[in-house]
Amino acid sequence: MEGPRVLLLPAVLLPPRSLDVLGPVVEEFTLNTPWGEVGPFARRQPPDGPGVYILPYSGYPTRVDPRSTMWAAKSLGVRRVLIWERLVGLDETLALGDIVVPDDYIDWTRRLPTTLFEDRGVGYLSQVPPFCPETHAILRRELEGTGRPLHGGIYLGVDGPRRETPAEARMYLRWGAHVLGMNVIPEVVFAKELELCYGLLGTVSELGAQRPPVTPRGEVRETLRRVLERLPTIVRALSGTPTCTCGQTQALTKAKGLLPEDWRQWRPAAS
Repeated sequence: MEGPRVLLLPAVLLPPRSLDVLGPVVEEFTLNTPWGEVGPFARRQPPDGPGVYILPYSGYPTRVDPRSTMWAAKSLGVRRVLIWERLVGLDETLALGDIVVPDDYIDWTRRLPTTLFEDRGVGYLSQVPPFCPETHAILRRELEGTGRPLHGGIYLGVDGPRRETPAEARMYLRWGAHVLGMNVIPEVVFAKELELCYGLLGTVSELGAQRPPVTPRGEVRETLRRVLERLPTIVRALSGTPTCTCGQTQALTKAKGLLPEDWRQWRPAAS
């Protein structure tokens, strides 16, 4: 039986059992990759729709190597990776609970790997478009009408785990960034290298350090609830066969003989 085509990476704080909207857990497992073990994955399967793999990013003491996450997704036969991340709203037009499906990103990570191909010069790939356009078009379509503001903008990725200073936040704004996060980069780059679609669904959970503090009034919790209601429809839409060009990013490299057709040979097997 063919497995799900979508991997969901929740990096938001969700109520217990909230992901039951995607069906019951029918399987739990871990995977070995060249960069270590990944998991636990959960496979959820509703009775009347496509299944989905889940790999939570909240509630675990250590961060999984982003190379291993994307390699595991490829190994599972996933076509689309969707991360649902908590974001810091830098721009003054963004309020707590707003939804962001960004248009572009800035990489300000400094301690993370930048390519799967450190020993070969085959990671020189265009980052246009920065995110999978088809995945983001589906997200925007399915998230319209939730009653929560929906924005585009520029995502800035940092290492974390510390928060930004007010001076840093003002600098990021001058660069053109609208939101800040700690999970998407360099995953989105590795997804391109492995010919996967990668999309970001962001929820503004905190405001930038340069902004006056506000008292939360349940806006974030309400947004999480409304997005959860849409998740089954989003997963169903993302489970179709992609018609974008994300699955062809290495076509020229393979045509030149710099990479074999079988992606499993692009890195040595995990020991």
